[in-house]
Amino acid sequence: MRILLIRPGALGDTILTLPIIAAILQKHPGSHLTLLGNPQYGFLLPEAVNADSFDSLKWSWIFEPKSGPSHNSEILPELAYVILKNHKLVTESLRSAGIETIVASSQPEEGKSIVETLCERLSLPVPERQPYLKRMTRSEPSNRVWLAPGSGSLIKNASPDLFRNVLESVCKHYDLQPVITLGEADATLLNDEHFRTLETKQQPDIIYNKSLEFIITTYCNSRIYIGNDSGVSHLAAALDIPCILFFTITDPRIWAPYTKTERLLVLRLRDQTTLSEESHNEIHSQIRAFLLRKLPLPQTLPSI
Repeated sequence: MRILLIRPGALGDTILTLPIIAAILQKHPGSHLTLLGNPQYGFLLPEAVNADSFDSLKWSWIFEPKSGPSHNSEILPELAYVILKNHKLVTESLRSAGIETIVASSQPEEGKSIVETLCERLSLPVPERQPYLKRMTRSEPSNRVWLAPGSGSLIKNASPDLFRNVLESVCKHYDLQPVITLGEADATLLNDEHFRTLETKQQPDIIYNKSLEFIITTYCNSRIYIGNDSGVSHLAAALDIPCILFFTITDPRIWAPYTKTERLLVLRLRDQTTLSEESHNEIHSQIRAFLLRKLPLPQTLPSI
């Protein structure tokens, strides 16, 4: 069966689509699946899945009322899964072409993982929580701690001071090489004094605006990852790196990475400007406990 999945979005959306793809292939074994989304992330998809651009000329007919497909109907999908906030036009175009179409609004449900919500709306089996990009990792973990203090949106970021505090503590008690990755949208953090004057045994490597392929190849076997609610955090979790994640304005019950929960420490920072000393101590206590479980090193980590 030829199946089309329409799910546009950035890096995080694409990675959260991987378990949905697994659910489709589980329900329709042996099918030929094409994801209509962001083709720059096509290399993240399983080998059995094709990637095409959401704005490809080939598929422009689905956004144009009553235009109909311009190519041979024999190669059209027989079934389409559509995940869009506004899906009426696309649904009408697909059904007018004789394609069975199952639709799910991309709007989340309060307090529930977006993956589970979408699968239920599409009548798909709820997929297993697992690192869906583990195939791209190397076997042996490195001695690297990977920090990504940006997210593309300042209001989603934990404070640089908190990142610095956590990173310095980790590097003080563990023999780890810090690396800080920043994307183009995080340029304001590039010269932040919190990261340029870190008091660590080894000065951090600060990597700016490198390709996703470079990031995966170089840092896929990091020992630990620290970041915000971002596409890069979803990437790290999907690579099966133990993750410490800070959530500010977004709900981690909805948007946390869809992987094994024991590989994640999710910390909700509702208002960083009024964090009490008690709240800081609780955050650091949780991080300490998580690190003691996830870093199989001979050292112990004293209280932060």
